[in-house]
Amino acid sequence: MSDKVDEKLRKREERYDRERRVRIKSSEDLETLEEVFDKRTLLTILKILNIGKLREITGVLKAGKESRVYHGLDPQGKEVAVKIFLTSSNIFRQGRLKYILGDPRFKDVPHDTRSLVDMWALKEYKNLELAGQAITVPAPIYVEKNVILLEFIGKEGKSAPHLREVPLEAPAAWYKKT
Repeated sequence: MSDKVDEKLRKREERYDRERRVRIKSSEDLETLEEVFDKRTLLTILKILNIGKLREITGVLKAGKESRVYHGLDPQGKEVAVKIFLTSSNIFRQGRLKYILGDPRFKDVPHDTRSLVDMWALKEYKNLELAGQAITVPAPIYVEKNVILLEFIGKEGKSAPHLREVPLEAPAAWYKKT
């Protein structure tokens, strides 16, 4: 065959391969581990590791319907909480959109679920920054897409108990009847 025909055939094959890759979604792209680690979230975690905000993730602390919180270590070995919002959860479509739409800090709210989850993570990060000025909350460290790094409140990989789990003693004056 002539060089022109070979070149034309090669270009046609390349175009076919390129179009085929775009059209066909691999099942691996849609797989999710532990309801939270899809391909996109894994790439986000890798980015956070590569830029030096996180050294490792050591285990699950809490699991909920909209996110999971993992114990991690920063590059200096200090404990951090890694909160990962579930991108496959439909909870954001059901009730969270109204809270983002009503917030003047966020314009041009996307309507696809993944972008909405990313925006919700950013909103939580900003809310923690604001709340930290008035009350004690876990300090936000970094946010990237659906992942937030937070100050860890606890010791040796065990998170501090919720206030409702701590037995409180009432002052003696509380019980006295005068």
